[in-house]
Amino acid sequence: FKMAMGTHHQRLISVPCWCWRLGQRTRYARNSSISIFARTCPKIQSFGSLRSTHNGRGKQLIRELKILATEKSPVVEVSGWVREMRVHKTVAFLQLSDGSDLNGLQVVVDPALVKEVSLGASVRVKGEVVSLKGTRQKQSTELQASSLDVIGRSEAASYPIQGKKVPSLEYLRDRVHLRARTAMFSAMLRVRNAAEMAVHGYFQNSGFIHIHTPILTTNDCEGAGEAFSVFPSSNTFGHISSNDLRQSSNPTLNGKEDTKQAGKHFFGNPVYLTVSGQLQLEAMASSMARVYVLGPTFRAENSHSVRHLAEFYMLEAELAFADADSAMDVTEACLKACCKKLFDSHSADIECMASHLGGLSRKNTERFDPEGFLSKSFERITYTEAIEALLNSKESFKITPEWGRDLNSEHEEWLAGKYCNSAVFVTDYPASIKPFYMRRNDDGRTAAAFDLLVPKIGELAGGSAREEREFILESQLSDLGLSTQESLWWYQNLRRYGTTPHAGFGIGFERMLQYFCGIGNIRDAVPFPRHAGACPL
Repeated sequence: FKMAMGTHHQRLISVPCWCWRLGQRTRYARNSSISIFARTCPKIQSFGSLRSTHNGRGKQLIRELKILATEKSPVVEVSGWVREMRVHKTVAFLQLSDGSDLNGLQVVVDPALVKEVSLGASVRVKGEVVSLKGTRQKQSTELQASSLDVIGRSEAASYPIQGKKVPSLEYLRDRVHLRARTAMFSAMLRVRNAAEMAVHGYFQNSGFIHIHTPILTTNDCEGAGEAFSVFPSSNTFGHISSNDLRQSSNPTLNGKEDTKQAGKHFFGNPVYLTVSGQLQLEAMASSMARVYVLGPTFRAENSHSVRHLAEFYMLEAELAFADADSAMDVTEACLKACCKKLFDSHSADIECMASHLGGLSRKNTERFDPEGFLSKSFERITYTEAIEALLNSKESFKITPEWGRDLNSEHEEWLAGKYCNSAVFVTDYPASIKPFYMRRNDDGRTAAAFDLLVPKIGELAGGSAREEREFILESQLSDLGLSTQESLWWYQNLRRYGTTPHAGFGIGFERMLQYFCGIGNIRDAVPFPRHAGACPL
């Protein structure tokens, strides 16, 4: 019943239930089974309930007003920012936005009321909502204002977003505090929010437990040495501080530092911003079976590409009693569930993003096809088959593919875009190029690892079966010189108490948005981009 009440269409439903609490006038006995007939409406029943819901505060969202515009409208009140304005002799038109709707709300008002109004100003408007459906107007709804109050003035001359003129993306990246005022970035934020809700919806409905993994950690999960070190800003209490580091060498990751310095750290040992919550998530999966996290991760990678950020969100999941095939199944199901949810509820927002945020590739004018994505099963090929396909192709790659080396971005794009023309899992990579935690296959050369490649983006997700055999894990750590590393003793310890075959994966949240919404630069898929050379706000 609650799910039906939250839908976007009004309908008559029948709800079978039991009487739980009785009123004085009911003719039913407690626990009687009955059916209730009710007409649903999206979360709000009427304008009257809007007034009672807001308890007289009069701050209805534009999206809510548009939903109810078919009813006879009383006087309502709405607040927002002026996105566009046209002033004539007898009438003025304002385009009002509060972030809840792509197109905002057209306000028809007396020109005498807008003398102090300019682009970017925040205003409060009272009036009647009128439906324009069935007319030749582009808008479906407008507010005929009876009063208008300026809440916050805007300096028109210096306001960086001037009406219908869309600033360049580079210009807006230098003004991230205001770029959500544009239609394309407000659309991005709504879609990002919906994507996060879709992720949680899929995993919650699939029996997973959401875990908050730590941001501060003592290990580098990926082993690439691209972690940010964490130190207090001052050396109050005699701890090593960021000021001390300017005068000495930076302690090495994974605890390989002078033991005399170890006790001077704030936490007693070196600490870093997490590059992945996977290892901690594995610990939870050893008790909770199915777990996931959607949280921030950090990479000190000196990259200026359109696919890399220093701070980004990673969706990670771990499954006990599972193998790599099971992890690939969940990866595919999760992405398809998110895709369907987004395009069912936010197709207009996605279209706006694809049009303004670089959705049309210079090499390929085709946009993302949700129907094709949802209807086709993801291809699965081995790394060896991928290398053979690349070598047998007539493409002239900048870097020649070679067995034993990681795939380059141009190789990934060719495999997904031309060879398979769809999303494709590449499996069984050489063990030598994969991290220690990935399970070694019986051939002794490869690991039970996989990457998910998609057209135009390349790698979207990666995962593997995890090495659950203690003696093999110990051997792999020893080969890397990590067998005595104190920060991973607990990870080895998990293999001694009820170890199980288990697997997991990670999906770059912003890359997923890039792929679905046609965003050309990953810096436009996040509210506040952090990357090499820039950390605004």
